[in-house]
Amino acid sequence: MPRIAKADVHAALQRAANHIIDAGGSDGRVSRADVQAKTAQLKGTEKELVDIFFRFIDHRDHGAGAQITKADVDKAVAYAKEKMIDKYDLNDNGLSSKEIAEMSRTGKLAVELSQQLKLAASANLDGWGQAFTEAFVREEDGYARIKIPDSDEIATSSLPAGSQAVADLHEMETNGGNMFGVKAYSVELEGREALALVGSGETASDVRLYEPDGDLVTKGFLYHEDWMEWGTPGASDPAPSTDPAQPSTDRGGIYSSMDRLNAMVDLFTDRGNKKLDAGEVQALAGFYGGLKSNSRAKIRDRMVEIYQNADYSAGQQDRFRELLESRGFGRGELEGVDPTTPSGLGDMSDAARSEHLGEIWSDHMDYSPQYSALREVQAGDVTDAAMAKITAAVQEFIDSEQAALDRSGEDDPNVYEGEMRVIHMVDDNGDPDLSTKVAIGVEVHQTFGNGGNTQAMFFDLAGEHIGNELINEE
Repeated sequence: MPRIAKADVHAALQRAANHIIDAGGSDGRVSRADVQAKTAQLKGTEKELVDIFFRFIDHRDHGAGAQITKADVDKAVAYAKEKMIDKYDLNDNGLSSKEIAEMSRTGKLAVELSQQLKLAASANLDGWGQAFTEAFVREEDGYARIKIPDSDEIATSSLPAGSQAVADLHEMETNGGNMFGVKAYSVELEGREALALVGSGETASDVRLYEPDGDLVTKGFLYHEDWMEWGTPGASDPAPSTDPAQPSTDRGGIYSSMDRLNAMVDLFTDRGNKKLDAGEVQALAGFYGGLKSNSRAKIRDRMVEIYQNADYSAGQQDRFRELLESRGFGRGELEGVDPTTPSGLGDMSDAARSEHLGEIWSDHMDYSPQYSALREVQAGDVTDAAMAKITAAVQEFIDSEQAALDRSGEDDPNVYEGEMRVIHMVDDNGDPDLSTKVAIGVEVHQTFGNGGNTQAMFFDLAGEHIGNELINEE
């Protein structure tokens, strides 16, 4: 993935801030009700970012539910740019995927929105190019998605000889790395004939529009949609199959989304190691993300089944969960539990629970102490036996990491324990329930040379280790 400019992420964060300010209206004061009314007009990532950033401002400087002003928002934007975005760009050369992975949820959403806005802008052209944008691209869940207007697929060999379209076709086939290849279409757009090339990848595609003589009009690299309406059943078509193991013959003989999903799973799990590997979880998530909303709704439950029941290569269920969450699945939905209740959180897999606790830790460490879900450990929070187990596990980890750093030859290696906090339950709005303790978190810092990192180790209240999450790296 290419590095992402901090300026683009700053702009996305400011866009979210502007929505919050606008929500306040003429009196200049913004309440939670104002923001809820504003987010009802938004979609996808932009909606989520506005909501979570408002809650950050609300908890950082005020009592939950208090009104805030433009000055509060501006102050929070300045803080978030520095602490939630810029500090992760270690070399001041743009944000890498590794650096983004270490951000809080707010920072990740700002990155995601910045890229969606950039994609949408890439096709925002005047004249016929704008008609192309409106015909080929629609916005759904915050993403630009491709659709094909009135069109017929044509042989690529029928493109005008020596034209830009032919040159682009060769370039796309040679250098594009597209999993599904390149297709050519004859398109009627606003009463005019045109040609189009679509290079279809896993989650995004290269779409280019040409004059009939093959001269380029415009192009865009966008998240993909199904390339064509698959057709409609005729009166003589058989009824759709209800057996997931049997391909459906509705849609003019073309497999349904469910059929294609099941075929992919069968292919991935019937051969080789019979486990889902890195490319395979990427392909499944990409397939889901590229469908129309009505098709996604039909296979959503099946995606959850696959997530819960498939066998995975090491680390790939965690990766699959991250991919599905980025496409709108909730962690509780995937795990089949409600993570905002103690019992639901306890029923999650250790990896999912550790990641959930890591997000609470990363988000709430920036809140004012009186509004944070993280509190100093007090006598009685855990038993002496549990604390002894936690202390021993932390020291064992510190000793292991110190030994590894000593062997690495790094300058001045040092590993040491940082803050220990009790973590309280957090509801869907990000508000803590200080009557309900769910875990203990312990920071472990590593420093060496000019760098370092901080991990949070998480334990249940009985002292059992849940997992570790990287929360900062320098």
